[in-house]
Amino acid sequence: MAKGSQLSQLKTALTKAGVSGPPESRKRKRSSVSTSKDKDRQAAQLEAIHSRFNAFDVKETKLKHNVLGKGKIKGQKGTPSKSKQSGLDARKKTLQKEWEDRGRAGGILDRRFGETDATMSLEEKMLERFTRERQRASTSKGDLFNLDDEDELTHYGQSLANLDDFENAGMGFEEDEDEDERSGQIEGRVVRRSHFGGFGEEEEDSDGEGQPARKKTKSEVMAEVIQKSKEHKFRRQLERQQDDNLRHQLDQEFDSLRDLLLAAEPPTHAPDPAPEPKKPLPIPPTPETGVAELIPSAPSMANPESYAKDTTYDALVKELAFDARSKPKDRTKTEEELASEERERLLKAEKKRRLGMLGLDDPDSVEAGGKRKRAEADDLEDDFDGGYGDDEEDDWAGVGKGIGEGPDEGGSEEGDEDSSAEGDEAAPYESGQPLPFTFPCPSTHAQLLSILKNVSDEDVPTVIKRIRALYHTSLGAGNKVKLQTLSGVLLEHILHCAPNFTLVRNLIPHLAALTKQYPRQATEHFVAQLSSISQRLFSQPVSSEYRFTLRDLTLLRLIPLCFPTSDLHHLVVSPARLLIGAYLSLSLPKLKEVKDVASGLFAVSLVLEWENVSKRWVPEVPVYLVNVVLRMAPLVEEGKALPGMFPVPRLEEARERLALKEKQGRQLAVVKPNLVMLLKDNDYEPTEQDKVNLLGLAVGLIGSFSALWEGLPSFIEVFEPLDEVLGMVDLDLVSKDLKSRISSCRTSLGQSLKLSKKTRQPLQLQSHKPIPLPSIAPQFSERSSTSYLFREDDPDKEANKLRKAYKQERKGAIRELRKDTRFLAKVEQDRQREKDEEYEKRMRQVHGGIEGERAEQKSAEREKMKEKKRAGRK
Repeated sequence: MAKGSQLSQLKTALTKAGVSGPPESRKRKRSSVSTSKDKDRQAAQLEAIHSRFNAFDVKETKLKHNVLGKGKIKGQKGTPSKSKQSGLDARKKTLQKEWEDRGRAGGILDRRFGETDATMSLEEKMLERFTRERQRASTSKGDLFNLDDEDELTHYGQSLANLDDFENAGMGFEEDEDEDERSGQIEGRVVRRSHFGGFGEEEEDSDGEGQPARKKTKSEVMAEVIQKSKEHKFRRQLERQQDDNLRHQLDQEFDSLRDLLLAAEPPTHAPDPAPEPKKPLPIPPTPETGVAELIPSAPSMANPESYAKDTTYDALVKELAFDARSKPKDRTKTEEELASEERERLLKAEKKRRLGMLGLDDPDSVEAGGKRKRAEADDLEDDFDGGYGDDEEDDWAGVGKGIGEGPDEGGSEEGDEDSSAEGDEAAPYESGQPLPFTFPCPSTHAQLLSILKNVSDEDVPTVIKRIRALYHTSLGAGNKVKLQTLSGVLLEHILHCAPNFTLVRNLIPHLAALTKQYPRQATEHFVAQLSSISQRLFSQPVSSEYRFTLRDLTLLRLIPLCFPTSDLHHLVVSPARLLIGAYLSLSLPKLKEVKDVASGLFAVSLVLEWENVSKRWVPEVPVYLVNVVLRMAPLVEEGKALPGMFPVPRLEEARERLALKEKQGRQLAVVKPNLVMLLKDNDYEPTEQDKVNLLGLAVGLIGSFSALWEGLPSFIEVFEPLDEVLGMVDLDLVSKDLKSRISSCRTSLGQSLKLSKKTRQPLQLQSHKPIPLPSIAPQFSERSSTSYLFREDDPDKEANKLRKAYKQERKGAIRELRKDTRFLAKVEQDRQREKDEEYEKRMRQVHGGIEGERAEQKSAEREKMKEKKRAGRK
């Protein structure tokens, strides 16, 4: 080991390596010539000295146990600085360049046709490229003398395509021809020997069987090329001929197509005398087109008929070229534009109606001379109205169909006020007069009744439609409030006209549209009507009538037509559902009249319609149906205990009025009950037919609800007593129709009960994993060490190796990604530092320049002040 300090050791090593030492003499320096090998050797010695004296460049790992004969262990000695520097150099060459080019768009663009299309085969790509190349070559100037062109070449009036290039042209080469025929021609022997064809005689003479095929001569190659060229030319001529034939066929069939295109409408009056046919314009062939030369079948003046036909065709083609081009149709108008147009149409029609009633003429329909202008077809516009009252609902395609579907624009507040003023000033409508086109918007039901006075039921929907059109939301600022009020007025009027279901059915679309357009206000109107029904039913004394009227049932029937009934909570449907349930449960003690039964069964049918989608459980329904059956059907044993837990209050008292009579009940068939007749007139006395109809309806509702609630967990407990109640009915005392209905209902109900009992499973405790018994034996794991990973008898040996390799690679990838991140952060930081330094340098230069200018300015000012002082001017 060398003695001395680190510095002395370094000097000694440099002296031994010949890097440093006493200076050489000039003579010796001239004799020694340094070469590149000496420089490399000297650099290697310096690197070795640097690595030997720099202890931080080497990292050694001390072994705990030195095993003899194992050799050098990997990782025992390392050079972290070199590894780090090599990694940095590699990242500068690859990662830094990628990072710098990350936002650059460029490179080589492959424009070869079909190269990026995976659906094209190699042959298709080559064919398409060849086609593109030929098209590009045909447009170039160097393609003027290409013999493979579509133009036909002639010589002395004869086509060159019909002549053989080497036959009958004074250039025969056959040796077996006669001397007379070959007179004046070059012999084949001379051609073979002198004209580049005499170099292969020895090979031809020695060519025999088993020898390779001889090479083709120049003449044979040219003959083959010429033959192929003729074949291609013949194919092109054949295709051209087929195109000409097809074009000629289309020309022959053009007359029928022209008749379809130029078909005129049938005349409404006597036809005018036929005009003289126009003389066709002849189109002589021009030198540029060459029609007479290229089309040998062109008509000539010798055949006048064919010539006239052809010229007529050409004239028609020219006429078609000068026809007016098709124009786009009118664009689809917005809801606001349709509303404005409909309002203008109604105002014009009302003005025309009033002038007609006064016996005056419409100034718009009178010409300047004072005579009435006769309406013609050209005068009719899209909104033309030929009559005074011809405004049927089916033919009207204006605002009424799309009202309530979205916000509208157009119109103005002034127009709305004008229309309102016109409606208010209008005289009261009298029967027999034309129906007005403008009406005021009613704010109360009394105003609507005054407007509809003397108006027939068929015209009421038309009046509502015109009111909605005149007071459309987009036509005025206050129209929105008016239509919101109109929804409540229209609901009140529908309930007022409850017995007239034809009128109600025609007014429902308008109410549904207003409800959709203003749901919040419509909800308030419906809830107010439900509150009035609830107050009337549940606040009156017990002795009064307790049933839904036709007005109440009409309101309940309108709810599913205007609101969704499948929602879990709804501002209108939920209160209505509670109202029906309360009525069905509280009306059982008062269920003594046929009208009460009819009202309740109508409410039950509404529940069936409402819950058809959501299938909610309504407990009042089966209780009410059981009470109806027990009160109206003849029982086998009347004093027998009733099945189930259904409450049946005042059964004996109710059966005296509601039970079917034996003699009449056997002869009556079940038909659809007339609920309107039962609930409309208080003086109407129900008959036995009404009882049979209501009992059949109750049995049908039991079957419908059993199919609806078949999947409920409590289906067996609810409908099994119902099945027993139906079994208590004496079928011998009812008609055949009712008997068949009860039997079919019991059959379907029995099948549903049987299926429910099969699918029902008893309650069970939760199944837990068995608790293992405690073991005293110590637990031993074969995987306590890593030796199991590569054991020979381990079936998962390969999987373990792969898993370990994956884990190592994953760790290495994470480590490299972190290094890349740190490297990029450092590069970006260095680049930002360079920018900051450059900016600071520029700022220093700018500040220095400004300071210099300021110093010069101050020095100039001082000199000026000194001069003033010297001159005595202060």
